[in-house]
Amino acid sequence: MSRRWFQFSLRGCLVAMTVFAVWLGWKVEGARRYREAIRAIEAVGGGYVARLDRSKAFLATAKRLGYDEKTFYDVRGLGFGQNEYGYDPKEPVGDETLGSLAEHIALFTNMETLELSDPAITNRGIAALPPLPNVTTIYLRGTGVSDGLDHALQRFPGLTKLVLTGTGVTAAGIDEIRRRFPDCTIER
Repeated sequence: MSRRWFQFSLRGCLVAMTVFAVWLGWKVEGARRYREAIRAIEAVGGGYVARLDRSKAFLATAKRLGYDEKTFYDVRGLGFGQNEYGYDPKEPVGDETLGSLAEHIALFTNMETLELSDPAITNRGIAALPPLPNVTTIYLRGTGVSDGLDHALQRFPGLTKLVLTGTGVTAAGIDEIRRRFPDCTIER
């Protein structure tokens, strides 16, 4: 029986190490970007709901390497506006803020719920958000959204619940939303 089965060339080992190093660098960069996104959300007074599906041993090792647990959060919901703990009425979260956070928000691919409650948020702010196919519930209480919102909501194809309490959306606007999202429950 030959022992060549366990032999590796130096070139093969270097190629394997290079592939592993590239993969690891890609993962570390993704974790860094995710952590930055959470910090950007917190900086404007936004809130989030997240799951943390990691073992204590994994988190202890990550902490020793300089990462906090937020790096590994799986964000399931985001909130901006008057209902959030860090909200500052002197610095409302408006359309421009949502637009500037779009790149960060796009990282939360598992997000299911979006809650916006600032009068400075209009249809334009909703349209500035990135496409989020897993979002099923959107709360727009007290925002400045109005008729024509159905166009901005196209970014959320999985939408099943929409809350429009205290908005300027009329019955005609709700009818348009129902035409685009026939399975969506709309509360007014």
